[in-house]
Amino acid sequence: MSRAALDKRLSAPVSLGGLFGGGSSSEEDAFDNEAQEAVVVVGGETLRLLERPFHPLNANAVWPGAYVLADWAVENHLRLSGKRLIELGSATGAFALFAARRGLFLTTSDCDDDEVEHAIAANFALNNLPPLPHLAHSWGTLVPPWARGAFHYVLASDILLYVKSYPALVDTLEALCSPWEGRLGAVCVMSWQRRLRESDEFFALAARRGFRVVHLGRLVYELTWTLPELD
Repeated sequence: MSRAALDKRLSAPVSLGGLFGGGSSSEEDAFDNEAQEAVVVVGGETLRLLERPFHPLNANAVWPGAYVLADWAVENHLRLSGKRLIELGSATGAFALFAARRGLFLTTSDCDDDEVEHAIAANFALNNLPPLPHLAHSWGTLVPPWARGAFHYVLASDILLYVKSYPALVDTLEALCSPWEGRLGAVCVMSWQRRLRESDEFFALAARRGFRVVHLGRLVYELTWTLPELD
């Protein structure tokens, strides 16, 4: 990613609504939020994307962790090939587009928000690719039975911004990664490029809830569900 591209992404306003609750401010309401087309290179794939400067949950642009996760996926293509994958926090669909270009079978997922789902579909159409299956799911809500035990890998990048959402995220990860009715659970691989002091709270909570957490290097983490710790 070029320095200019990185500066563009870091200049987009970051919503803190997920941290403090409440609606958008009048300043946010007045912000010009028209979609702009960008060209990005993710995992060696050149993609056209419609990005917006703002979204209440920051599902508006490609964040740095997506590039890191794509690089990991390139290095681990044989590990992922032929497996069923789901990405949490798909946002613009940039990583999913990369995955589709590389022949990986991925289901996109983000908050239960029609705007996000439509934006992902629009970006697939912009790149002349058919849309992938999509799971509209807000963390902590019921994961549909068809999705439990349905995937080999849960992939995610830069999804640890909102500290108050950590328990809900772990609920969702437990539902997707633990065995279900004879189906094996999934392994979660996430990249985390935004550094927050509170980030360690997520990994500590995940460990208490039964995940083995391994740092794979370059700020990529693997979470495997085992058994929750006993009090």
